Formats: sequence, C-alpha cells, structure tokens
Amino acid sequence: MTGFRPAGAPQSPFREPPKLELGPLSVGLHQAASRVMKRLPSGGRIVRQAPARRAAHTQGALGCTGLVLAASAAFIAVTTGWLPRSHLEVAIVVATVIAAGACLAAVLRALDRARPLPTCEGEPVGHAARLVAQRLARLSTCATEDAARFGPRRINALRRALAAAAEPALATWIPDDVRGRAELLLARAIVAQARPGWTRDAALRAEVRSLLVRATKHLDEPSVAEADLVALDAAPLPPKDEATGARGREPLRRRSRQRFASEPRGVVDEGAAEEEAQHEENHARARRLRERRADVIP
Repeated sequence: MTGFRPAGAPQSPFREPPKLELGPLSVGLHQAASRVMKRLPSGGRIVRQAPARRAAHTQGALGCTGLVLAASAAFIAVTTGWLPRSHLEVAIVVATVIAAGACLAAVLRALDRARPLPTCEGEPVGHAARLVAQRLARLSTCATEDAARFGPRRINALRRALAAAAEPALATWIPDDVRGRAELLLARAIVAQARPGWTRDAALRAEVRSLLVRATKHLDEPSVAEADLVALDAAPLPPKDEATGARGREPLRRRSRQRFASEPRGVVDEGAAEEEAQHEENHARARRLRERRADVIP
C-alpha cells in the first residue's frame, strides 16, 4: 500500500519532525478584559503615577539630625571664639550652612501635609484604556471561536494592543494578569501559524520564549505558561549554521567576487565567482541536510 509505514519503522530523514504545539488559544483573556472595563474611570480627575519618593518620616528624621548637628557646631564655635582664618575653614563653614538649609527644607517638606498631588482628567485615560481592553477582548473572542482564521493580521493587531497596554499612562489600569494572558495568547498564536520546523528558527524561537517568560511573570496563575515554556525548552535547538539563515549567503557571494576582483586580471570573471559561490552554498546546504538526518533518525 502506498504511504503505509510499519509500526516502529524509522521516520524518513527527508521529512520534518512533528510540529511542536503549545496550548489552546482559549486563555480567558475575554473574561479578564471584560472585568477590567467595568473598573475604568469615566470622568473626574485621577492621581498620576508619581515617582517613588522617600517616606516623609524618614526625611523629617534626617533633617532634624542635620539641624541638631549644625546647631551644635555653631554653638561650639561661638562659645570658644573660633573664627575661620584659612580658605579651607571658610569652605567648611559654607558647606555647613548649605547642609543646614537642606535639612531645614527636608523638615518643612515632611511637615507639609497639604501639598497637592499631580492629577489629570480621568475621561481620556479611561477611554484609551477601554479601547485597549475592548481590542484585547475582541481578539481573544476571534481566537477562541475560529483559531484557524487567527492569522498574521490579527497577530500583528494583538502585538499593537500589547504595546499600547504597556504604556505608562495605561499600565496602571490594565492589570498584569490581563497583559500576561495576552502575551500567552500571542505566543500560542504565533506557534499555531508557524511551519512544522519552527523551533529551528532562532528568531521565532526567541520571540516565543520571550513572550512566555513575560507571561509567567505577569499571570496570577503562571502554571500554563510555565508548561509551554518547558515544552519549548525541550525542543531541539537550531543548528549554528541555520541560525544565520540566508543572511550568510550574500556575504559568501561578495567574498567570492572580491577574491576574483583582487587577482591581477584585465577583466573580472564574474561567471567563475558565481559558480564558486554556488558550489560553496550547495556544500553548506548538504552539510545541514546531513545534520538534520542525524537529528531525525533514531
């Protein structure tokens, strides 16, 4: 019978190894994004994300300590009748006065409880975050209902939605769990659209692994992303010569032309250079085929 292979027979070395599949495209992103949309602001003013600052009590304690030390030094100088006579002593006095002023500013800042916090309009921020959440929910629904039609166009749309969700103005309103589910969905969608031997593509493998690593950090329950990451790490690594891909072919032709051009001839033999470059390229291709056979045949 044509196409029949007995059980236990070795796989043909000319066939690609079985495609590595990750989990399903249903990752619960639609439900998580819907919950986020209910909590987004629709008006008013919201406090901006201010940079991390030292606690007020710590500032007050340090300021008081500096003021006490400066006052003690001034008291000792007055009671002993000390006066600055050299340039170094004058510089020490100036530095002490500046330090005392900084300590006083720290104390006043710690005592100032009524300073206003930076705010902004809540409606534009909520509208932008709602658009991102709706886009993520819509893409998740498309992936769940018809995974076969979740092609490159929707994958690029998911990439753009993830980039928008990571912006500082919206990151506060898009939880890490939602971003983690979107990263997991993007990694699985890329794998679903890849060719059978995608694990040998170094660039594609690095992108998928980066998405899975970020998903494990953002998800509340990272077990599903960790399982995909373990399966990816167990897959065969790309050979070193295939990692460069077609980028090494053009330099090979260029080196051959340069070698022929450097010879003392009146006319450069372009045909011979092309022939030698083609021969070296075929030799490298045959070597990769032999390595692939060694990987496939048990």
